[in-house]
Amino acid sequence: MQVYVEPLKRAGERKLISCTPIDQIIVDRSSGCVVLTFEAGGMYDNKSKYKCTLELSSDFAGTLQAALAEGIVDSSH
Repeated sequence: MQVYVEPLKRAGERKLISCTPIDQIIVDRSSGCVVLTFEAGGMYDNKSKYKCTLELSSDFAGTLQAALAEGIVDSSH
């Protein structure tokens, strides 16, 4: 999974902060949603490390799954 960040209010470069293999992502489904936890770097330097958590509601996860099944989302990245 690749995660990018970029400035919202001004022009700036997009930076890859995480390129985590699927086997290094912690997936938790115990809370009624899908929670993905992974490590990411900082935007301004490579010394900082952050623990990132994405919490996907069951509706969002279902919509994403349907989009992948229909070929709407490019899952090759």
